[in-house]
Amino acid sequence: MWALKKYSGAVWMIAVWHFVHLVLILFLLLIGFVDWFYIPLSFKWKHLGASAHEFLISPVLYCIAGIVHRSFFSECSNKL
Repeated sequence: MWALKKYSGAVWMIAVWHFVHLVLILFLLLIGFVDWFYIPLSFKWKHLGASAHEFLISPVLYCIAGIVHRSFFSECSNKL
């Protein structure tokens, strides 16, 4: 988050960053509540939750945001 703030035009990336994290955290909470209170989930759902958790703590989203930001702003600077 602090690294994204150094770019002056990265407000949209911060919004996307927060949206993706919010959706994945809500998904993890939902499958956790379903597993805890209603029915035990299958291995496939638990594996999907583990994959979502790994995606949240990995730098993949940061790298994707950097690539998109670099390609977007390099195209804008080339047009000028």
